[in-house]
Amino acid sequence: MVAPYPCRKLMKNYFLTAALLAAITCCCASASQAAASQSDLIEACNQKDVQKCAELSAALLDNFDYDNALKYAKMACDLGDGPSCTSAGDILANQSEDDNGGKVFQEANAYYLKACEFKSGAGCTAAGLNYEQGRGVGADYVKAAQYFKQACDLKDPQGCFNMGRMYSTGVGGRQDHPKAIEFLKSACSLNDAKSCASVGIYIYNGTGIKRDLKAAAEYFSNSCDLNNNTGCTYAGLMYENGEGVKRDYAAAYQYFDKACNLNVMDEPNADACYMLGQYNQQGKGVSKNETKAAELYAKGCDFNDGRSCGALASLQLNKITERKTPEAFETFKYAKKGCEQKDGQSCVVLGLIYYNGLTSGIDTFKAFEYFEHACDLNYPQGCIYAGNSTARGTGTIQNLTKAFEFIKKSCELNSPEGCYEMGTYYHGGNGVTQSYKLAAECYRKSCDLNYQKGCDSLKQINARGY
Repeated sequence: MVAPYPCRKLMKNYFLTAALLAAITCCCASASQAAASQSDLIEACNQKDVQKCAELSAALLDNFDYDNALKYAKMACDLGDGPSCTSAGDILANQSEDDNGGKVFQEANAYYLKACEFKSGAGCTAAGLNYEQGRGVGADYVKAAQYFKQACDLKDPQGCFNMGRMYSTGVGGRQDHPKAIEFLKSACSLNDAKSCASVGIYIYNGTGIKRDLKAAAEYFSNSCDLNNNTGCTYAGLMYENGEGVKRDYAAAYQYFDKACNLNVMDEPNADACYMLGQYNQQGKGVSKNETKAAELYAKGCDFNDGRSCGALASLQLNKITERKTPEAFETFKYAKKGCEQKDGQSCVVLGLIYYNGLTSGIDTFKAFEYFEHACDLNYPQGCIYAGNSTARGTGTIQNLTKAFEFIKKSCELNSPEGCYEMGTYYHGGNGVTQSYKLAAECYRKSCDLNYQKGCDSLKQINARGY
């Protein structure tokens, strides 16, 4: 017989109450068991059980009880446990307020040295870093290298990495790229992600080793698999450019996406976020999505990536239909920040805002100032705007010769529009001696860069025998 609804409701409440009481009982039991467990560990540690001392120290460290964690780490260390000696050194070093080496750092280093004697690779690495940086001991690069080498021999990846770093930069001795690669490869084989990325960069550039794009791509991919955002970014670039792998925008997008979202020290990889924004804006490897592109650019710009600021400002500029709107002021903010970060595109947008008076009155002099600054930053569009302003005498003194120099620089920076404009200067003899031959060369370069006006002008001038 099915119970009436009210009875089922009462039964349901009963089971809920029973479940809650069981949970409370369970929690109390767990807390009691934890206390008993810790008590057992303390007793075992006092009986000189090194493993129990180490376990107890680790448990206390997890509970942020640093004083007692240090106490039992020291006890385990005195009983010959190398990792506990390292832990004792770490706790001491993190408590120190004197980064230049006070008594606490000296004691920390003593424990690192003891850890190294007990064959703890991490302890050897920590001792090496202290000797390199002069913390708690006098700076000694030779000793630092010795401890890093010992750590690497004990299969500590950070020891191998730091040994590779010293050879790579020449810290404390002669720079030796082949040796650096040897140690970085060892660290990579021990799953150190940044070392895998470093080896990839070495192989990509062919520094100290034969250039091999396929091998470089493999190292970058391996680094990314180990969650290194630099490795992911480089892997994405390899797929974008088809270097060492078949060009695949969808695969590149996935690598950039991972890199952008792998925050290091709470900061994203701004390069990856910028590339991801470009892909969404252009519809490469993914459906076109300017809204998402703007979000990604904003993320990069928030972390002071000038290119992202410029891309976002440019994207928003094209959508401004009226002066002095909130959108105009927001675009100005991003453009100003990007220009301060020495991004040429940002400076051009800032110039266009002043030129069109989008946030205040029209100011062609300010506009020219930012166009010229963008050109100085080797942003070709800035050179074109500066050249056009100089040719017209807008915001600056009219000077066709100087205007030509701006346009010439834009072409040297491989701007297809700039090469076309340079051709028109030679074609008409504006600010420069007329030369159909040189005009044809400029039009040809513009056409090779897929600029239709360049192709059309080249065709016309060729018809005249040039």
